[in-house]
Amino acid sequence: MDQDDLGRTADDSPMNPPSQRDGVGTVSVIIASNRGGPYLADAVESVRQQTVPVHEIILVDDGSPEPGLSQVARELGIDYVRQLASGVSAARNRGVARATGEWVALLDDDDIWHPEKVEEQLRALEASPESIACYTDQTIIDSLGSSTMMATAPVGSSSELIARGNGVPPSNTLLIRREAYITVGGCEAGLRFAEDIDLVLRLLRLGEFTKVDRALIGYRKYPGQVTNDGFASQAGYLHVVRRLIRRVERAGDHEMARLLRQHLERTLPGMAEWGAGELLSRMRHGRWRDAAATARWGFTHTRAAFPSAILRTAAGRLRGSRR
Repeated sequence: MDQDDLGRTADDSPMNPPSQRDGVGTVSVIIASNRGGPYLADAVESVRQQTVPVHEIILVDDGSPEPGLSQVARELGIDYVRQLASGVSAARNRGVARATGEWVALLDDDDIWHPEKVEEQLRALEASPESIACYTDQTIIDSLGSSTMMATAPVGSSSELIARGNGVPPSNTLLIRREAYITVGGCEAGLRFAEDIDLVLRLLRLGEFTKVDRALIGYRKYPGQVTNDGFASQAGYLHVVRRLIRRVERAGDHEMARLLRQHLERTLPGMAEWGAGELLSRMRHGRWRDAAATARWGFTHTRAAFPSAILRTAAGRLRGSRR
Protein backbone atom coordinates (compact mmCIF):
# COMPACT_ATOMS: atom_id res chain seq x y z
CA MET A 1 0.00 0.00 0.00
CA ASP A 2 1.40 3.37 -0.89
CA GLN A 3 0.85 6.60 0.97
CA ASP A 4 -1.98 7.70 -1.34
CA ASP A 5 -4.01 4.67 -0.24
CA LEU A 6 -4.11 5.91 3.35
CA GLY A 7 -7.72 6.82 4.01
CA ARG A 8 -9.16 5.11 0.91
CA THR A 9 -12.30 3.14 1.71
CA ALA A 10 -14.90 1.28 -0.26
CA ASP A 11 -17.27 4.25 -0.38
CA ASP A 12 -15.09 7.34 -0.72
CA SER A 13 -11.90 8.69 -2.23
CA PRO A 14 -8.54 9.18 -0.47
CA MET A 15 -8.56 11.90 2.15
CA ASN A 16 -5.86 14.54 2.12
CA PRO A 17 -4.27 14.51 5.58
CA PRO A 18 -4.05 17.94 7.20
CA SER A 19 -0.73 19.62 6.48
CA GLN A 20 -0.60 21.49 9.78
CA ARG A 21 -0.12 19.80 13.14
CA ASP A 22 -2.02 21.23 16.07
CA GLY A 23 1.03 21.34 18.28
CA VAL A 24 3.86 19.32 19.78
CA GLY A 25 2.60 16.48 21.93
CA THR A 26 -0.97 16.31 20.64
CA VAL A 27 -2.36 12.78 20.56
CA SER A 28 -5.15 11.37 18.39
CA VAL A 29 -6.71 8.06 19.47
CA ILE A 30 -8.13 5.82 16.75
CA ILE A 31 -10.69 3.17 17.67
CA ALA A 32 -11.71 0.88 14.81
CA SER A 33 -14.85 -1.17 15.45
CA ASN A 34 -17.50 -3.08 13.56
CA ARG A 35 -19.62 -3.93 16.57
CA GLY A 36 -19.30 -1.42 19.40
CA GLY A 37 -19.39 -4.20 21.94
CA PRO A 38 -19.73 -4.24 25.72
CA TYR A 39 -16.25 -2.83 26.40
CA LEU A 40 -16.18 0.23 24.11
CA ALA A 41 -17.42 2.65 26.78
CA ASP A 42 -14.71 1.39 29.17
CA ALA A 43 -12.06 1.87 26.49
CA VAL A 44 -13.17 5.46 25.85
CA GLU A 45 -13.41 6.23 29.55
CA SER A 46 -9.85 5.00 30.10
CA VAL A 47 -8.69 7.54 27.51
CA ARG A 48 -10.74 10.27 29.17
CA GLN A 49 -9.05 9.49 32.49
CA GLN A 50 -5.56 10.26 31.16
CA THR A 51 -3.47 12.58 33.31
CA VAL A 52 -2.53 14.39 30.08
CA PRO A 53 -5.67 14.86 27.95
CA VAL A 54 -5.63 13.60 24.38
CA HIS A 55 -6.43 15.88 21.48
CA GLU A 56 -9.22 13.74 19.99
CA ILE A 57 -10.82 10.30 19.98
CA ILE A 58 -12.00 9.05 16.58
CA LEU A 59 -14.33 6.05 16.30
CA VAL A 60 -14.14 4.49 12.83
CA ASP A 61 -17.23 2.39 12.16
CA ASP A 62 -16.13 -0.39 9.82
CA GLY A 63 -19.52 -1.32 8.41
CA SER A 64 -21.38 -2.25 11.57
CA PRO A 65 -25.03 -3.28 11.07
CA GLU A 66 -27.41 -0.40 10.41
CA PRO A 67 -27.94 2.13 11.88
CA GLY A 68 -24.27 1.86 12.78
CA LEU A 69 -22.44 3.28 15.77
CA SER A 70 -23.25 6.97 15.29
CA GLN A 71 -25.59 7.06 18.28
CA VAL A 72 -22.96 5.32 20.43
CA ALA A 73 -20.39 7.91 19.36
CA ARG A 74 -22.79 10.75 20.23
CA GLU A 75 -23.47 9.28 23.65
CA LEU A 76 -19.75 8.90 24.28
CA GLY A 77 -19.00 12.37 22.91
CA ILE A 78 -16.34 11.29 20.40
CA ASP A 79 -15.68 11.94 16.72
CA TYR A 80 -17.26 9.47 14.31
CA VAL A 81 -16.67 8.33 10.74
CA ARG A 82 -18.36 5.42 8.97
CA GLN A 83 -17.12 3.32 6.06
CA LEU A 84 -18.27 0.22 4.24
CA ALA A 85 -16.86 -2.95 5.82
CA SER A 86 -13.21 -2.94 4.72
CA GLY A 87 -11.37 -4.50 7.65
CA VAL A 88 -9.55 -3.20 10.70
CA SER A 89 -6.47 -2.08 8.74
CA ALA A 90 -8.47 0.13 6.38
CA ALA A 91 -10.44 1.49 9.34
CA ARG A 92 -7.27 2.43 11.21
CA ASN A 93 -5.87 4.10 8.10
CA ARG A 94 -9.11 6.06 7.71
CA GLY A 95 -8.84 7.25 11.29
CA VAL A 96 -5.20 8.30 10.95
CA ALA A 97 -6.01 10.18 7.73
CA ARG A 98 -8.71 12.10 9.63
CA ALA A 99 -6.55 12.72 12.70
CA THR A 100 -4.89 16.08 13.41
CA GLY A 101 -2.59 15.15 16.29
CA GLU A 102 1.17 14.79 16.02
CA TRP A 103 0.98 11.31 17.55
CA VAL A 104 -1.54 8.53 16.97
CA ALA A 105 -2.52 5.57 19.12
CA LEU A 106 -4.51 2.56 17.88
CA LEU A 107 -6.88 1.49 20.65
CA ASP A 108 -8.89 -1.72 20.30
CA ASP A 109 -12.52 -1.39 21.36
CA ASP A 110 -12.07 -3.91 24.19
CA ASP A 111 -8.76 -2.76 25.71
CA ILE A 112 -8.13 -0.16 28.42
CA TRP A 113 -5.35 2.29 29.24
CA HIS A 114 -3.61 3.08 32.51
CA PRO A 115 -4.31 6.75 33.41
CA GLU A 116 -0.64 7.70 33.00
CA LYS A 117 -0.08 6.05 29.60
CA VAL A 118 -0.06 9.20 27.46
CA GLU A 119 1.87 11.28 29.99
CA GLU A 120 4.64 8.73 30.44
CA GLN A 121 4.96 8.01 26.73
CA LEU A 122 5.15 11.69 25.78
CA ARG A 123 7.79 12.19 28.48
CA ALA A 124 9.83 9.29 27.07
CA LEU A 125 9.52 10.67 23.54
CA GLU A 126 10.60 14.11 24.70
CA ALA A 127 13.73 12.50 26.14
CA SER A 128 14.29 10.58 22.88
CA PRO A 129 13.42 13.06 20.11
CA GLU A 130 14.84 10.84 17.36
CA SER A 131 12.29 8.09 18.13
CA ILE A 132 9.27 7.66 15.89
CA ALA A 133 7.27 5.58 18.39
CA CYS A 134 7.03 4.64 22.05
CA TYR A 135 5.77 1.35 23.47
CA THR A 136 5.10 -0.15 26.90
CA ASP A 137 4.54 -3.42 28.68
CA GLN A 138 0.99 -4.63 29.13
CA THR A 139 -1.28 -6.52 31.49
CA ILE A 140 -3.43 -9.32 30.10
CA ILE A 141 -6.96 -9.01 31.46
CA ASP A 142 -10.01 -11.23 31.19
CA SER A 143 -13.59 -10.43 30.21
CA LEU A 144 -14.22 -8.98 33.67
CA GLY A 145 -11.13 -6.77 33.59
CA SER A 146 -9.18 -8.86 36.10
CA SER A 147 -5.44 -9.22 35.53
CA THR A 148 -4.32 -12.69 34.47
CA MET A 149 -0.64 -12.12 33.64
CA MET A 150 2.00 -9.55 32.73
CA ALA A 151 3.52 -9.30 29.25
CA THR A 152 6.94 -7.66 29.18
CA ALA A 153 8.07 -6.21 25.85
CA PRO A 154 11.72 -6.41 24.71
CA VAL A 155 14.16 -3.50 24.73
CA GLY A 156 16.74 -2.66 22.07
CA SER A 157 17.61 -0.75 18.95
CA SER A 158 15.35 -1.11 15.92
CA SER A 159 17.80 -3.59 14.36
CA GLU A 160 17.87 -5.69 17.54
CA LEU A 161 14.08 -5.68 17.81
CA ILE A 162 13.66 -6.77 14.18
CA ALA A 163 16.15 -9.61 14.52
CA ARG A 164 15.12 -10.95 17.91
CA GLY A 165 12.22 -13.09 16.68
CA ASN A 166 8.74 -13.48 18.12
CA GLY A 167 8.21 -10.69 20.63
CA VAL A 168 8.46 -7.39 18.75
CA PRO A 169 6.93 -4.36 20.52
CA PRO A 170 3.14 -4.78 20.75
CA SER A 171 1.28 -2.42 18.40
CA ASN A 172 -1.59 -1.85 20.83
CA THR A 173 0.75 -0.07 23.24
CA LEU A 174 2.36 2.18 20.63
CA LEU A 175 2.26 5.94 20.41
CA ILE A 176 3.33 6.56 16.81
CA ARG A 177 4.39 9.75 15.10
CA ARG A 178 1.58 10.29 12.61
CA GLU A 179 4.01 11.34 9.92
CA ALA A 180 5.88 8.03 10.32
CA TYR A 181 2.65 6.01 10.11
CA ILE A 182 1.83 7.71 6.82
CA THR A 183 5.38 7.34 5.50
CA VAL A 184 5.33 3.53 5.84
CA GLY A 185 1.87 3.36 4.24
CA GLY A 186 -0.11 2.54 7.37
CA CYS A 187 -1.66 -0.86 8.01
CA GLU A 188 -1.78 -3.33 5.13
CA ALA A 189 -5.44 -3.62 4.20
CA GLY A 190 -5.06 -7.05 2.58
CA LEU A 191 -4.02 -8.82 5.77
CA ARG A 192 -6.49 -10.56 8.07
CA PHE A 193 -3.93 -11.80 10.59
CA ALA A 194 -0.69 -10.28 11.89
CA GLU A 195 -1.34 -6.87 10.33
CA ASP A 196 -0.03 -5.38 13.57
CA ILE A 197 3.28 -7.29 13.31
CA ASP A 198 3.62 -6.16 9.70
CA LEU A 199 3.11 -2.51 10.71
CA VAL A 200 5.57 -2.69 13.59
CA LEU A 201 8.30 -4.28 11.48
CA ARG A 202 7.91 -1.62 8.78
CA LEU A 203 8.03 1.14 11.39
CA LEU A 204 11.17 -0.39 12.91
CA ARG A 205 12.72 -0.32 9.46
CA LEU A 206 12.00 3.43 9.34
CA GLY A 207 13.36 4.49 12.73
CA GLU A 208 14.01 3.90 16.42
CA PHE A 209 11.47 3.18 19.17
CA THR A 210 11.70 4.07 22.83
CA LYS A 211 10.08 2.19 25.72
CA VAL A 212 8.37 2.96 29.01
CA ASP A 213 9.10 0.08 31.38
CA ARG A 214 5.62 -0.12 32.83
CA ALA A 215 2.44 -2.01 31.99
CA LEU A 216 0.23 0.83 30.75
CA ILE A 217 -2.26 -1.22 28.69
CA GLY A 218 -4.88 -3.72 29.72
CA TYR A 219 -5.08 -6.16 26.80
CA ARG A 220 -8.32 -8.10 27.04
CA LYS A 221 -8.38 -11.80 26.07
CA TYR A 222 -11.61 -13.75 26.04
CA PRO A 223 -13.28 -16.60 24.09
CA GLY A 224 -14.32 -15.77 20.54
CA GLN A 225 -11.57 -13.29 19.68
CA VAL A 226 -10.07 -13.56 16.19
CA THR A 227 -6.61 -13.75 17.76
CA ASN A 228 -7.67 -16.88 19.67
CA ASP A 229 -7.28 -18.88 16.43
CA GLY A 230 -3.70 -19.95 17.11
CA PHE A 231 -3.12 -21.79 13.83
CA ALA A 232 -4.33 -18.93 11.64
CA SER A 233 -2.60 -16.27 13.74
CA GLN A 234 0.79 -17.96 13.66
CA ALA A 235 0.48 -18.79 9.96
CA GLY A 236 -0.35 -15.12 9.39
CA TYR A 237 2.71 -14.07 11.38
CA LEU A 238 5.02 -16.20 9.27
CA HIS A 239 3.34 -15.00 6.09
CA VAL A 240 3.94 -11.31 6.80
CA VAL A 241 7.59 -11.86 7.73
CA ARG A 242 8.30 -13.91 4.60
CA ARG A 243 6.45 -11.43 2.43
CA LEU A 244 8.37 -8.52 3.92
CA ILE A 245 11.66 -10.33 3.24
CA ARG A 246 10.71 -10.59 -0.42
CA ARG A 247 9.71 -6.93 -0.56
CA VAL A 248 12.87 -5.54 0.99
CA GLU A 249 15.03 -7.79 -1.18
CA ARG A 250 13.33 -6.39 -4.28
CA ALA A 251 13.97 -2.90 -2.90
CA GLY A 252 17.67 -3.73 -2.46
CA ASP A 253 17.58 -3.42 1.35
CA HIS A 254 19.79 -6.43 2.04
CA GLU A 255 20.45 -5.48 5.66
CA MET A 256 16.74 -5.48 6.48
CA ALA A 257 16.37 -8.80 4.67
CA ARG A 258 19.20 -10.24 6.79
CA LEU A 259 17.59 -9.05 10.01
CA LEU A 260 14.22 -10.48 9.02
CA ARG A 261 15.80 -13.84 8.19
CA GLN A 262 17.28 -13.88 11.70
CA HIS A 263 13.83 -13.03 13.03
CA LEU A 264 12.35 -15.96 11.10
CA GLU A 265 15.08 -18.39 12.19
CA ARG A 266 14.49 -17.51 15.84
CA THR A 267 10.71 -17.67 15.56
CA LEU A 268 10.26 -20.91 13.63
CA PRO A 269 11.49 -23.42 16.26
CA GLY A 270 9.01 -22.22 18.89
CA MET A 271 6.10 -22.21 16.47
CA ALA A 272 7.07 -25.63 15.14
CA GLU A 273 7.25 -27.06 18.67
CA TRP A 274 3.85 -25.61 19.49
CA GLY A 275 2.42 -27.27 16.37
CA ALA A 276 4.20 -30.52 17.18
CA GLY A 277 2.67 -30.52 20.65
CA GLU A 278 -0.79 -30.03 19.16
CA LEU A 279 -0.16 -32.84 16.67
CA LEU A 280 0.96 -35.35 19.30
CA SER A 281 -1.94 -34.48 21.62
CA ARG A 282 -4.46 -35.01 18.84
CA MET A 283 -2.86 -38.30 17.86
CA ARG A 284 -2.87 -39.44 21.47
CA HIS A 285 -6.62 -38.80 21.71
CA GLY A 286 -7.37 -40.47 18.40
CA ARG A 287 -8.38 -37.26 16.66
CA TRP A 288 -6.87 -38.38 13.38
CA ARG A 289 -8.56 -35.86 11.09
CA ASP A 290 -7.49 -32.98 13.31
CA ALA A 291 -4.00 -34.49 13.56
CA ALA A 292 -3.74 -34.64 9.76
CA ALA A 293 -4.79 -30.97 9.52
CA THR A 294 -2.19 -30.05 12.13
CA ALA A 295 0.52 -31.93 10.25
CA ARG A 296 -0.39 -30.09 7.05
CA TRP A 297 -0.21 -26.80 8.93
CA GLY A 298 3.20 -27.66 10.36
CA PHE A 299 4.82 -28.75 7.11
CA THR A 300 3.24 -25.88 5.15
CA HIS A 301 4.11 -23.03 7.49
CA THR A 302 7.08 -24.09 9.63
CA ARG A 303 8.51 -26.28 6.87
CA ALA A 304 11.87 -27.92 7.64
CA ALA A 305 11.60 -26.95 11.32
CA PHE A 306 8.59 -29.25 11.84
CA PRO A 307 10.10 -32.78 11.68
CA SER A 308 12.82 -32.00 14.23
CA ALA A 309 10.24 -30.28 16.44
CA ILE A 310 8.13 -33.45 16.43
CA LEU A 311 11.12 -35.53 17.47
CA ARG A 312 12.14 -33.11 20.25
CA THR A 313 8.59 -32.84 21.57
CA ALA A 314 8.01 -36.61 21.48
CA ALA A 315 11.35 -37.27 23.22
CA GLY A 316 10.55 -34.69 25.89
CA ARG A 317 7.17 -36.24 26.61
CA LEU A 318 8.68 -39.72 26.73
CA ARG A 319 11.29 -38.59 29.28
CA GLY A 320 8.55 -36.93 31.32
CA SER A 321 6.45 -40.10 31.38
CA ARG A 322 9.37 -42.10 32.78
CA ARG A 323 9.89 -39.90 35.81
